[in-house]
Amino acid sequence: MLHFSFGPQIEGLGVGVCADGGDHDETLRLRRGTFRGLTRPELAVLTAYSKLQLQRKLLASPWIDDPIFERYLFAYFPARIVERFPQAVRRHRLRREIIGAELGNQVIDRMGSAFAQRMLRDTAADAPTAAASFVAVIAVTEADRVFDALAAARIPTDDAYGLCLRWESALEAACKRLVAVVRRGGSLAERIPAWRTALGELADRAAEADAAEGDAALATVERLGIEPGVARSLRALESLRGELEIVRMAEDRRLPLADAAFLYRKVAEVLDFSILEQWFAAVPGDDRWEKRAAEGLREDAAAARRRMAATIFARPEREIGERLTAFMREHETEIGGLRALIEDFASRRQISVAAMVVVVRELWKLTR
Repeated sequence: MLHFSFGPQIEGLGVGVCADGGDHDETLRLRRGTFRGLTRPELAVLTAYSKLQLQRKLLASPWIDDPIFERYLFAYFPARIVERFPQAVRRHRLRREIIGAELGNQVIDRMGSAFAQRMLRDTAADAPTAAASFVAVIAVTEADRVFDALAAARIPTDDAYGLCLRWESALEAACKRLVAVVRRGGSLAERIPAWRTALGELADRAAEADAAEGDAALATVERLGIEPGVARSLRALESLRGELEIVRMAEDRRLPLADAAFLYRKVAEVLDFSILEQWFAAVPGDDRWEKRAAEGLREDAAAARRRMAATIFARPEREIGERLTAFMREHETEIGGLRALIEDFASRRQISVAAMVVVVRELWKLTR
């Protein structure tokens, strides 16, 4: 229940959230016994002060000066002003404050009041870095257009709400994948064009595959009344975490993008990483240490997957497919044992972080 983590922060601004007064944490603990959360007026207060808190942290951060954040400055002014006086807008004396307010509002409105707290809990990223990862994901995708289209769609409320939750979940997953890269520092504006180009190449290949095989999930969204282009973009967002992993693999391991994509996907056919992903995501957030451990293990598994791809790529065989086949043949016993572990892991009825540790450790052994 992430609202607990807001207590000291909001009260530090001189505001109490709970309408019935008293100690914030104690009030919420008592309500949990009757399955009551915050009331709508309390959520409104929480939302408003979450925005103020995020804006304050952004103003204290150097991220807000990165040129990629200028989109939020330009969005504040009428289009004709931006077109006629772009330099004057950039030199506005309240430039940082405007960016902080616009970005803070959008992050909270679209990702929820607890987004920064979830990112801190799961990845140890502070609020400005979490916001920077959000900006980066928005900059390399059509996420803004998709959100606006879903919000404006004339479909049943429950369906619209469900699609918006899918959008939020896809964005947060991508933010968690990108935050480790963002945390290294450096200008996002300099890296965004390369990421956008790489993701475009991967999207073109994915579109060809979808056209050949069909996509039932895509057809389901279209049947709700969503335009085909928007439905495809939403589907692409839900695949974004994996696509960003391929781009990161290509960058970090200096692999050609096509080879990185081939190895990333073929390794997933050998070992069912989707099961691991489902279990990492399923760890409840009530215990922040278990959730942090699960997210750390998820990153370790991704790093092992990158290492395995680099190991296969470095083999002496001429063709990339031959290298993969040779690697599989040489490690047949280890791969069989790891498959058995993953199958045993998948058959468990309860989530076990200890089991995750064992699987990830064995995965790393395979990369040596």
